Amino acid sequence: MFIALDRMERGGNAEVVAAQSAVEEVRERWGIEVYALATLDDLLGYLESDARPSTERYSAEVLATHRLAIADYRSRYGTGRRP
Repeated sequence: MFIALDRMERGGNAEVVAAQSAVEEVRERWGIEVYALATLDDLLGYLESDARPSTERYSAEVLATHRLAIADYRSRYGTGRRP
């Protein structure tokens, strides 16, 4: 199975959050390999990179705001490890 973005988040549900990632949960539960085109690490790396183009719509300040929001999401829901 291919997914566009592996958010590297913990599996489970609203009441019980698993220690393993959602991708790991799919692999174990259904025996299906999951491949991501990009991961949360990739996205954060892009937002931190100087190689990205800077435009009026995507200024460094706007991208920094997105980076901080994604980092906050990861600290709340992320596994902190690559599956």
